[in-house]
Amino acid sequence: QFPKYSAAERLKILIVDDESMTRVVHSRYVKRVFPSATIMCAKDGKEALELTQTFHPTVIISDYAMPEMDGFEFINACKKIEAVRSIPVIVITGEDSAASKSALLLAGADAVINKPIAPETLHKVLQDTLSRTSYMCRELCLLQIPAVCG
Repeated sequence: QFPKYSAAERLKILIVDDESMTRVVHSRYVKRVFPSATIMCAKDGKEALELTQTFHPTVIISDYAMPEMDGFEFINACKKIEAVRSIPVIVITGEDSAASKSALLLAGADAVINKPIAPETLHKVLQDTLSRTSYMCRELCLLQIPAVCG
């Protein structure tokens, strides 16, 4: 069992989706579980990539099918930037194939959720992702890796 994410760690979530109502709904889902979280939204991967440089999210929740830069291209771009590479990305997709899910996970997604999503599903995946990230950071800090420990 991984440790739970602590609210004291200032949770910052970037939600990426081209549909404004979906961004609002996902924000509400997140706020139910993490009321003190800071949430920033982007309308596509290109805007999200710019925001990651200034907002420094703890985790990113991204749609897959978007104009300008889709979720797959967004993940690939994130993995090329040193400061962004380690930020966990949860992808929400309408593509219900194992091949699509595998491709996203191989590209670097930490989790893939199929649409339509229930709030409970997003909460569980978010908790699991944050727990894994928190656990890995603590383990790396025990090894005294300065880039992770600050």
